[in-house]
Amino acid sequence: MLANKMSGYSNPILAMVATGFQPFSFYEELVTLFEKPYLNPISKGSTTKYDFVLEDTLLHENDSTFVISFAPLAGKNFEGLKGVISINSDRYAIENVIAEPVGKHPLIRFRIQQKYERAAGRWFPVQLQTDAEFTKLKLLGRNVIFSNNSYLRNINLSPQLKKEDFNHLGTQMAPGANRQEELAWQAYRVDPLSLREQNTYTLYDSLSLKKRAFLNNYMSFLEALLLNRFKAGRFDVLLDKLYAYNEYEGSRIGTGLQTNEDFSRLVQLGAYVGYGARDKALKYGGSFGFNLHPETETVLKLAYRNDVAEPGSLDFFRENASIISQEGIRDWFMYRMDRTEQLRAALSFRAFKYLQVQASLNRETRSPAYAYQYAPKADVTIGSKASFGIIEAGIGLRYAVKELATQLGRGVLVLKPAYPIFTFYAGRGVSGTSWRKGTTYHRLVFEADHAFHTKAFGSTALHFATGITTGRMPYPYLGEDPGGRVVSEQVSLFTPNHFQTMDIYEFLSDRYAYLFFTQRLGKLLHQSESKYFQPEVLLVQNIGFGTLRHPAYHHQLVFKTMEKGYFESGLMIDNLVRVPILNLVYIGVGGGAFYRYGPNASAKEIDNFAFKIGISITP
Repeated sequence: MLANKMSGYSNPILAMVATGFQPFSFYEELVTLFEKPYLNPISKGSTTKYDFVLEDTLLHENDSTFVISFAPLAGKNFEGLKGVISINSDRYAIENVIAEPVGKHPLIRFRIQQKYERAAGRWFPVQLQTDAEFTKLKLLGRNVIFSNNSYLRNINLSPQLKKEDFNHLGTQMAPGANRQEELAWQAYRVDPLSLREQNTYTLYDSLSLKKRAFLNNYMSFLEALLLNRFKAGRFDVLLDKLYAYNEYEGSRIGTGLQTNEDFSRLVQLGAYVGYGARDKALKYGGSFGFNLHPETETVLKLAYRNDVAEPGSLDFFRENASIISQEGIRDWFMYRMDRTEQLRAALSFRAFKYLQVQASLNRETRSPAYAYQYAPKADVTIGSKASFGIIEAGIGLRYAVKELATQLGRGVLVLKPAYPIFTFYAGRGVSGTSWRKGTTYHRLVFEADHAFHTKAFGSTALHFATGITTGRMPYPYLGEDPGGRVVSEQVSLFTPNHFQTMDIYEFLSDRYAYLFFTQRLGKLLHQSESKYFQPEVLLVQNIGFGTLRHPAYHHQLVFKTMEKGYFESGLMIDNLVRVPILNLVYIGVGGGAFYRYGPNASAKEIDNFAFKIGISITP
């Protein structure tokens, strides 16, 4: 992006991401708009789903254009579109299409338009338009509308280009793009500003400071949610450091700051501090990084942290996780923590278009904040304080197939999620315990995530995780805990990619394999007219296996192993009730039930059931 401009706002994030809101072509069977798939009205078999009406026929010198309106047939339950499509008799190609989702009561109403023209004898997109209307956000009595137009010129259908000429970024900001003069705009604009557009700039600039501040804060809020950080001059405030909750710390409050590109494009400084109301302990950390080669995202980073961590936790490629992700719900349940002091050096870079690499060296000590001893039984001293130390070198790989992102300063926002995604970590280290020094060990972890959508069955999501820890290692360095139920509570929150009927910390493994399967039927079974009632059905099947060598070495813990397998099935209904938040998104609440069966089923039948409350966020 060579230049951008939004009156009164110097960093228009929506302008950067708008081109990723719609597909470049309207020919796929499923059209993905704003990360949600819709059945294309020109897909195979669509005449059984859509109602088509020939509105007009335009005659040209050599061909004709058929103007056809479309909308879902009455009584059909699917994620559909409505609009108008123009088909040219020349190869029966799309000439123009206007489409918008049919969903009821949206807080943001999206509408797209695509225009095609002949280029070198073939039809090709020449203009893409995206409109986003905030249905509940008003200015001077009218709804606020964001409109983006993309024009394609100088089309070359036989370029001398290779795949290697493109990286994973769909949009990049040129230096100084926010500070272009009017002469530059006269050269860049395809169409001159209309009188209405000129008046829009004038009106915005003439608004009161209070109204302009409100709109700018609204934009800043959107940006903060997308990037998990709020820009404050030369620093970013890290949202996930302001507040967090878990059963061990209770309410954790703090702050975290990190320099941004306005401070330096080469050096990155960061620091955070937090305090837990329940454990009454201070946590802190800091980092110092160099952006060695921005084109390949090569960063050398040194970090120190004095904090707490859950046993078995292994952080790689998990920085900048969204604060509104359902994956973070599991963190609320944590009540078993290790006091951790860590010094870490990491070199990360992008080796290929979709492959990220992270090499690290950690020196760490962990002191369990719970009763635990690791030793042959004869060496156990009840009441003594255990402490474990490691030095570990590791390499992590993340391969995200066809992931598309946009560059926002040094932040990267994913526009098109990748499926599948593969992550792998291999580590080798030396550990020391109170009874054995210098034990060599290895850690291997592999995870795969895949999701796809079908016309007949909705969306399918798969998560597979497996890992192994060799050597005689203490509990804090074994596999991550897969339990997703609060101990002794039959009703709790739904936690994706965890066993819903398994108590947290119920099982212990140093070799494991888990498969989590979720089928979201969406609105295939029911279409509701109500704003507050939009049910969507989910079917869930989870399977796991695990083993533990030397279980007798782990003392003062109550745990099981799952050599014979762990099996559970469940049904969830999302959005049984939903309410608007800040007129920006809906927060939906649903519920469901899960059942545990097989070799690890509980003897007491009621304990095999878990009832879950689900939380979802929709626009």
